[in-house]
Amino acid sequence: MAAFSPLDSRGALGVRIDALYGRTPRKVSLQSNSQVFGLGVAVMVHPVRAAGVLPYALAGIGYYELEEGAPGGVSSAPVNGIGLVGGAGMAIHLGRLRAFVEGRFIGGPVKNGVNFIPLTLGLSF
Repeated sequence: MAAFSPLDSRGALGVRIDALYGRTPRKVSLQSNSQVFGLGVAVMVHPVRAAGVLPYALAGIGYYELEEGAPGGVSSAPVNGIGLVGGAGMAIHLGRLRAFVEGRFIGGPVKNGVNFIPLTLGLSF
C-alpha cells in the first residue's frame, strides 16, 4: 500500500490516496489464489491535539478489481467496480515518517457484492 497523508497535529482532517494489491491462497487448493488491485481516496479524521500516538478513522471510495486464479494458470473473469471503504487505525510518529496499523472494511466492487477486510501495517510520509 502506498499512501500520502497531510495529517499532523495542527488539524483534524486529512485526505489520503492509496494503492492496494493483495494476493491470498484459496482454501479450495493451495495452487489457486485470489488477487485484488485497487486505487482509492479517503477522508481521515483524528484528534486535534494528539501526542506521539495518533488514532484515526477513515471513510472513502475507490476502484477495485478482484481476480480468482485456479490451478494451471486458468482464471475466471475479473470482477471490478467502485467500492466503499471505512475503517480505523493508529499512527506512531517516527521523525518525519509515521508508522501505522489499520483495519478497513472494503465493500466492493459494489455491483458484485465482494467484501474484504485488509489489515495493514505501513509507513506514511
